[in-house]
Parts: sequence; C-alpha cells; structure tokens
Amino acid sequence: MIDRSIDAVAAIVGVTLAGAVYVPLSPREPAARLRRIHALAGFRHMLVGSAAARDQVAEALSGRCPVTDVTGIPAGSPPVEPATGSASRLAYVMFTSGTTGTPKGVMVEHRGVVRLVTGTDYAPFGPDQRILHGAALEFDAATFELWGALLNGGSLHVISDEALVVPSALGALLRARQVTMAWLTAPLFHQIVDEAPAELATLNTLITGGDVVSAAHVRRLRAINPELRLLNGYGPTENTTFSTVYPVPAEVPDPLPIGRPIRGTTALVVDDGGAPAPDGTEGELWVGGSGLARGYLGDPVLTAERFVVRDGARWYRTGDRVCRRADGVLLFHGRTDDQVKISGRLVQPRGVDAVLLRLPGVRSAWTRLFDTPGTGPRLVSYVVGPVEPQAVLAQLRAQLPPYLCPQRVVVLPRLPLGPTGKVDWRALPDPGRGDTGTAPADRPGRVPDSDPSTTLSALAGLWAEILRVPASDIGPASSFLGLGGDSLAFGRLAGRIAHRLGVEVPLGALMGARDLAEMTSQIDRAGVATRPGPAPAPPTAGLHPAQRALYTRWLTDPDSLAYNIPFRIDLRGPVDPDRVRDALSAVVARHDVFDGHFELSPEGPRRAVGESAPPAFEYLPRPAAGDDPPFFRPFAPGDSPLVRARLVRLGPERHELHIDVHHVVFDGISLRLFVEDFLGEYAGTTRPAPAPTYREATAWHTQRLAADPHGDAAFWTGVFRDPPPRLALPYDRPLPARRDDRGGVVRRTRPVERSAAVDALARRRGTTPFTVLFAAYVTLLARIAKATDIAVGVPMHGRVDPAFERTVGMFVNTVCLRVDVPVGATVAELLAEVDRRRRAALDHQAYPFDVLVDRLGRHRDPARTPLFDVFFALHAIPMYEFRSGALTASVDLLPTGHARFDLNLQVHPMPDALIVDLEYASAVFDRDHASRLLDEYLAVLDEIVDDPDVVVHRRLPVSDLPAFDFEDC
Repeated sequence: MIDRSIDAVAAIVGVTLAGAVYVPLSPREPAARLRRIHALAGFRHMLVGSAAARDQVAEALSGRCPVTDVTGIPAGSPPVEPATGSASRLAYVMFTSGTTGTPKGVMVEHRGVVRLVTGTDYAPFGPDQRILHGAALEFDAATFELWGALLNGGSLHVISDEALVVPSALGALLRARQVTMAWLTAPLFHQIVDEAPAELATLNTLITGGDVVSAAHVRRLRAINPELRLLNGYGPTENTTFSTVYPVPAEVPDPLPIGRPIRGTTALVVDDGGAPAPDGTEGELWVGGSGLARGYLGDPVLTAERFVVRDGARWYRTGDRVCRRADGVLLFHGRTDDQVKISGRLVQPRGVDAVLLRLPGVRSAWTRLFDTPGTGPRLVSYVVGPVEPQAVLAQLRAQLPPYLCPQRVVVLPRLPLGPTGKVDWRALPDPGRGDTGTAPADRPGRVPDSDPSTTLSALAGLWAEILRVPASDIGPASSFLGLGGDSLAFGRLAGRIAHRLGVEVPLGALMGARDLAEMTSQIDRAGVATRPGPAPAPPTAGLHPAQRALYTRWLTDPDSLAYNIPFRIDLRGPVDPDRVRDALSAVVARHDVFDGHFELSPEGPRRAVGESAPPAFEYLPRPAAGDDPPFFRPFAPGDSPLVRARLVRLGPERHELHIDVHHVVFDGISLRLFVEDFLGEYAGTTRPAPAPTYREATAWHTQRLAADPHGDAAFWTGVFRDPPPRLALPYDRPLPARRDDRGGVVRRTRPVERSAAVDALARRRGTTPFTVLFAAYVTLLARIAKATDIAVGVPMHGRVDPAFERTVGMFVNTVCLRVDVPVGATVAELLAEVDRRRRAALDHQAYPFDVLVDRLGRHRDPARTPLFDVFFALHAIPMYEFRSGALTASVDLLPTGHARFDLNLQVHPMPDALIVDLEYASAVFDRDHASRLLDEYLAVLDEIVDDPDVVVHRRLPVSDLPAFDFEDC
C-alpha cells in the first residue's frame, strides 16, 4: 500500500526477488474493503509508505498482519540471495471489482509478465527506452510500465497524479526526462489531445487503451507528430494487461480496431451457441496463451465459469463483443454484460448496488453508466428509501475506492420495472434533465442571474459543460466533486479555463476550492499566462525584480528584523530530531533559492551561486528558557542559507519547530510549499514533481519586465500621474524623521459565521471576499482620516505564470490600490469601485513597485513608504493546517516586534474561524489605540455585511480622537 514512487518500485522488486507474491493496493483503500481483501488473500506482511499508513493499516486489520513502513528501512541493509522459481509461480494478485461488491483477486504468474514485456512484437523495449510510470500500482498497466523498463535495461520515470492530468505539467516532465514511451488511458489521452496535443510531441511510442479510443483524437495527434508509433492496446487483467495491440497506420481507420494477438497470445471469437464465429460475424472474444492468469483467488466457482477449456486449450471468456476481419484484425463492439470501464478500470455496477443495499435506509438500488461525448463515462446510482443523496455518497466514499463511487445519487419513490420484473433501465429518469424530479447530490443555491461574461457565470458554464449537469443545479456553494468531478474532470477544467478565460490556475488550487465561489476567486487572482523559456544557470545570478527591491531596503538597515519571516510549526505525534534535521536539509538543498550568498558588484547586487549548506539547526529537549540565546535575530547579507531552525520538545508527542527565513528568499506561497515539502520529506512520501528553479524564474521575470508585453509601465504611471495625498491618520505621536520599524500586533478571532456572511455578500454582489474585506478597510480609513482618495498597499503573489506555482522564492510584488470614495458614496458603490480597481491591478500585477517609484521620479521620504502608509492582505488560500503520516502540524506566523507600515491589516480565513491581525508601528501608535482601531474595523465589516447600502463617510467613535496636525511638525 504505497503510492506510485521509487519506494514502491523497490518494494515490488524486493518482494519478487524474495520469491514472494505482491498484492498492489491503493493507500486509500477503505478499511472495510481492506479487511475483505485481507480475508481473501491472507497477507503474510504489509508494506506501506509512511508511519501514518502503518498505524492506519494496523488498526484496520486489528493487528492480524505485520506492517512495515518501507521509509524506515535503513539504507545499506545487507543484500539477500534472490529466490529461484519457475515460470508458473505466482507473481502478483490484482484485485478488481466483483459482481457481489466483494473484490476478486486475479492471480498472475511470472510467465505472464515475461510474455508481456520480453521478446515482444508490439513494443520496442530496450535499454534506450525511457518509460513513463503513470499508472496506479493496483491497475495492471503498471505491470507493463514497471517490468517493461526493468526487465529490458530501460529506465522508469515516475510522475505524480497531479502532474499526470495537467497537460502542461505532463509535457514538462516528458521533455525534462526525455521520456520515449508512455501508456495513457483512453480518457486521459483524449483529454490531453483536446487541450494540448503538442505536449506529447516528444514521445516515439505511445500506447493507449483501456476503453474505446477515438480515431479523431488519433488523427489530431498524428498531425502534430507524424513519426509517433501509436498503439491501441486491449486486454483484461486476467490475461496480463495486453492481449491484442493495433499499430495505428498513417491512414487512421474509424472505428479504431483493437488489433491482433501479441506474441504468446491466442484469440478466438465465439458465437452465441459456443461455436467459432466466421470472419465478419460478431461474437464473444476468448483469449488464451501464456499470459492467462491462474484464476481468481479463493473463488473456484468463478474461476471455472470464466476460465474454460476447449479442445485441450485453456481460454478466458472476456465478455467483450468483437468481430474478426479477413486479415485477422479484431474490431471491438462492446460488452456482453453490463460491466463498464471508467478511466480504464473495469467496474461492475451491480457490485456498487450490493454496497448500496447494505447502507441504512436504502431499500432498492440500481447503478448505471452514462457516457456522454465530451465528459466520458460516469456512474449514476438510483436508490429508493428515506435517504439524502449527500449522505449516501459520503457513506459510499468511506467504503469504495474513488473510481467505484457513483458521481451522482438520485432518490426515487420506486424503481421502474419491466414485464419480466427486472429493472427497466430505459425508464430511469435522465439525471441531466432538471424536470424529472431527481435529487442531485449537490445543489446549494444557484448562480445569480448576471452578465455571462463575469467569472462566476462563465465558470458555472464550464462546470455544466464538463459535468453534463443542468446549470440550475450549480450554485455558488456547489462543490465540483459533489457534482461528479474527478481528477480527469479537474484536468479538463484547468485546460478550458486557460483556453476560454485566458488564465491558468494550478490544478491543486482548483481541487482545493470549496465551491464555485472560491474557485471564481482563484481565477480572479490569477495572472497573465505566458510560458517560460529555458534559462541558463551561470555561476552568478542577477536578482529577481521583487528580490532586488527587498535586498536594497535590507542593506539600508541590515540589523532590522522587519523582513524576517519567523513561523512556528506545532507538531503533534512522534518526532525524531535527527529526521527533522535531515528533512530540513533535504528541502533546503532541493530549492536553488537557498544556494550561494548575496554580494554587491559593479553591476549591482547579485547572488553568487554555489552548493547549498544545510540550515543552522538546534534541538532543545525542553522548553526554551530565558537564558537561551535568542533564536529570532537579524541575518547578515552574506549569510547562506538565509534560514535557520530550532526544534523544541514540549512533551512526548508535542514539539514546536521554529523556523526563521529572510523575506528576500521567501514569501507566503513559499512557506506553504516549504512546510509541505518538509512534512513529505519527514514522512518519506513521494517527492513533488520537479518545478522550475528560482534562477529560471528570475531570468523569465527579468525578460518580461524588459518586454512589458501588457503595457504595465504605462498603466501604473497613469494611475499615479498625480500622487495620492497622505492619509491624515489619527497618530498618537508625530512621525519620526526616519522610519522606525519597531511595531506590535493585535489579533481578533471571529466566529466562522462572520466569514460565511462575508462570502454571502460577495456572492450576492458578484465579487470576491477580498473585495468585501478590503472595502471595509477602506471604509474605516475614509472615516478616521476623512479622506476621499485612499491608497493602500496590497501584495500580489507575483507568480504570473503558473509554471512557477511550486517554485520556492521571493515573488511577491506590492501594488498600490488607489480608490476614489466621494462624499455620499455608499458601500455598495465602493464594492464596485474596489472590484474594478482590483481587476485592473491583477492585469498589471507584474510591474515591480520599486521600479514604478523610480519611474515616477518622486523624492523618497526616509520616514514613509512611497505612495502609501497602510497595507492590507487576505491570505485566501488555507495554509495553516497540514497532516502527513502520523504527524499533525499547524503553522502560525510569529510576531517579529517590527512593522513595515504604519497600519497593516492581515485577514486569515480559517475552516473554523476568521482571524484578523492589525500590525502597527509603535513609534506612532499605542497598543490600546491599535486595538480600538481593529475593533472598529470589525464593527465596520459587520455593518456593511448587514447593510451594503450604508454611506461610507459616517462618524466613528474613534474619529472623535484628534488626528495629529502635520502643520505643527
């Protein structure tokens, strides 16, 4: 039970060399299904990929089977002599869907694997082949990938699930690893050809199948890569992956045949009476030869039914309808029974029914396949009984793997029956029609009637198109998963967003969106999509535009902590300090932004690139004491790496990991990536797919700045042709002659209902939560400063190309949102103004703030930040809660005692609360005053959520405090 990874491959090879039989299972197998499989297979040992999986499996099996975490096996363990055996020994048992809901284990012998990948007449295996490993280990295509490489001296290249279904990420890996051969399921093949066929242009051999392959898609790919060897592979698990293969010729036939038997395989077409069918006549396909499985583990009755002997030869009855052409090529005509294939995996709808009928309240059940062009196959279950569709789906997901779960549940008063008393499936209501009385599994509200050009409406249209559900079933709080989306559907959605809406959103962000409204916000935040080109890796590197500005400010006050990013990871669970240190070192070594050191040269600041050193690490076996040396302290510009860590033991399974990183190499997204990488490294799970380096990002952003393809310079100089007036904030003391970075922070936690109220107002107004929260801040500033022209600094993530979404480094660029708030304006009008300004800023977010200030040619006041004194940030992507293995980790930013701005409002939506921080400059504000200002902000937020038609310029209690008179300075 290990995810696709190098560890999994090593485990399979080790089991095989030991003479044992491997049983590949998903790490996400529900406990009930795992227990059933264990009862059938009688495992002698379980191998898992993390300590958490070890504990979960041990609990599910109640200790009936030893469990080993392979990541804990020490390197350099003594080798063992490989076991000897015969071709008839079992190699593996692979479990597929059964008709009774009980999994059936297909027993495959070594001879079947040897026949599949050695001496082949269909695929050019050899030492020069670099084979993609993208199949789930519990799917028999993995047999082809893994052993095709290892038994022929080739190399195997592992890809993550996320990268596999995003064409750009898949193409990047194929190019980077120079992959020559790949297998793709027919649905995934169709998706990639639909969205980005050029991503497959570097392959020389591509095998697809597992379902009907579209000839039109094959022709489209051939037009781009005419030299590609493209094969249509067909075969059941019971005959070791492939039984027949069809090499697609230059003139692509339609429909696409499934070909002839591969070496070591025989095929027989049998009519309904059991006699051989003449050529051109449809019949059931039987396959035989050395690839045949031994049978079904623990089920001699089913084995005898499906594996038959005829004329002294053994055959497997596939249940597929085919006909043989005169040239021996087979054409596929469908199934003899109601088994279906979804994402290349055989599914028994009646097996799903068997599980449904075991659920409380379900009296009758019938599951069927809907296969609509453009969406691929999807299961829909019809049930009778006093149940709620969402509750049924939740129970199924706890008992079945994802590919066996229906994507929609419809509750009916009764199932329609035909004359024979069997379910009349033709009379079942169509779940795609809104007038049938069906109960969709996810229908919270509906998209407001609005201009179809808005992101919310456009995205809802894409959902309806991809999921084949009526638009009336889609509301702002609808879940893409709840409406039937899966990983392939998410991949299609990402591609269509890029194509139709002109932006690229990372697949992980789409899959993490709670609902349509949150996904809309992600698209609103996305930047211009431009593919990065190759970048050299010189011994010295210039600085990223965002990095250069911060480094320059750092040099003016190198002892300041204002640009340190200290954070704390609260670790609950068993912790090994040595593994923590090693995991941190591995993560720092993985990301090139930590390499080398900064230096000044005649050409300006640059980074001298070199090998990364491990971060400074200390372990305190007890809570920190007052006489311990301070952990949070300034970095020197020449330090390398600009990160340090300290692990503090608070109890047997409670530790705090303090990490301090300089902002010049780090930002908020980097924090999330760093923590995810650290926890994955510590738990020994699969490493993330390679991301572009920070040096590549630097070169790309520098080239983009010089080219200015979107007229960013003209846009921003136009916005600030006339400088915004300084806000007359109610300071407690005069501004110092030079900026004083000392500061403090006050925090308030509001119930999650207030966050929901903000979301609801945003949905009603067709905007985003950012707009509501920011408008409340502008309203507060307008009232306390009596201002109508308000400038607020806002951070933009700066990753304007999605290729850099997983690159660690400093990308954040500050933009200044300038908002007009005329006297008499309502908050509703302000929301529209903020939304307009923010969208324009998003289109031009890549222009560096410091470059803009230099271009404006304004005098820099050493006491103030150029253009604005106040700042606002919404941390809209949850990044504070993590779980990896046996560890639960919560992350919290720590105060530095410094402030970068006079007032800095930070909003953190959490799953169970809304957290709001106000950082203030203590040189000009007292803590009590800052605390009152934060309370006033929350009062304003409540006010506008309850009544967005309220006038912005209203008097607040804090406004009674006299603002400092600058004329008296």
